[in-house]
Amino acid sequence: MNETNETCENSEKEIRPASFILHLDWNRAVRCMTNEEAGILLKAIYAYHAGEKMPEKLPENVLTFLLLAQPFFDENAEKYRKTCLRNRANGARGGRPKNP
Repeated sequence: MNETNETCENSEKEIRPASFILHLDWNRAVRCMTNEEAGILLKAIYAYHAGEKMPEKLPENVLTFLLLAQPFFDENAEKYRKTCLRNRANGARGGRPKNP
């Protein structure tokens, strides 16, 4: 029984959204970066969401942006994970009842 619970827990933690949100409010900060820094930022955001290793040395502007944006990214990923788990549980109970 423990093996099944561990497997379920691991699979629940690894639920990741296939997309992520960037706010238009952040445009001002990105526009202050050089094109090179903005490219590094975009690659770092993709790496973060894919669960890949983040680059070790990031420009200061990029690092600052990521430190401020990561809680938002994490919050959205957690909302997605909870929605998936709720939908999975609802589906296991038979889904939406049929209309008479």
